[in-house]
Amino acid sequence: MLQQGTNSWVCVPGNEYIIGAADMCADPMGMQWMVDVMNKRPKPSNAAPGLIYMLNGAI
Repeated sequence: MLQQGTNSWVCVPGNEYIIGAADMCADPMGMQWMVDVMNKRPKPSNAAPGLIYMLNGAI
């Protein structure tokens, strides 16, 4: 953990030298969606929309 926050968002450091590995922040539903993508699930398991934003203009 780099720094404890005061809300439920999670921010993940990226790698500026790898395309697609951008810094990003996600709310709990966005994080659930991202976990489902990384686990190659056929359909997201979250029941509500989530928010994810990238911090350095990734493609």
